[in-house]
Amino acid sequence: MIKEFIFYARHEKEADQTIKKISKNLRKALREEYKAFTERKAKIEGYLKGVKDHGNE
Repeated sequence: MIKEFIFYARHEKEADQTIKKISKNLRKALREEYKAFTERKAKIEGYLKGVKDHGNE
């Protein structure tokens, strides 16, 4: 019974570590996507502001 407990505990620990790695990678990917999104948004807003300013001249 002790051997079974150690076996399951070890696999549970490995599963927890895998989940943590996946979570870390997902957070990193989301940060990168959000950064790219905000950069694209800023470019579009700058373009639209330029079009608006040009139209007011």
